[in-house]
Amino acid sequence: MREFLTSYRKDRRMNKEQLADLANELKTQDNLYTADPIFIILETKKIFGMDPEYTDDFEWFDEDDPDFYFESADGRSDDEMIEAGFIKTYYIEHDDFVCAHFTRKAADHYRENNSHRHRNPLKIYVDSMYRCREMIEIREHLMKGECEPDYYCMFCEKPIKEKEEGYVRNNLGFCSEECADEYDARG
Repeated sequence: MREFLTSYRKDRRMNKEQLADLANELKTQDNLYTADPIFIILETKKIFGMDPEYTDDFEWFDEDDPDFYFESADGRSDDEMIEAGFIKTYYIEHDDFVCAHFTRKAADHYRENNSHRHRNPLKIYVDSMYRCREMIEIREHLMKGECEPDYYCMFCEKPIKEKEEGYVRNNLGFCSEECADEYDARG
């Protein structure tokens, strides 16, 4: 059985084995006591410039170099920090939506393999697709593990039920020899 995460490539569609793995994962994963779960990746960001009446969180920024800051005053008083050229700036934390996944496994995979592309920490939040009929239907369809056709023409993306039913060149499937020629011509 091919694992649905590691063998899935951007330029290819899921095959039947990968879909079966996904269906199994949807049926057997821990849904964290959530009906019709969706696993959301959130990036925690700090929004600076808040009024101190609304938050207790702050950082000290150097007036001359805003990229240089302290999360705490390290035992120094506010007056000492201000005299040293630092500005006390209040912030709130906000979670921004990054992406959503049907499985916890896919969400973990995304976080492990893409956290280097984000400046701030990523976390996984599980939410329910309650009253999202379209998403629930898609999830239920995926859980059945049925997806036809399994193959698509590499050029025009027309469905091909079986690879042998179409035209095969260099182990790539096409619906016709014309599509294969056109694919080769475009490089």
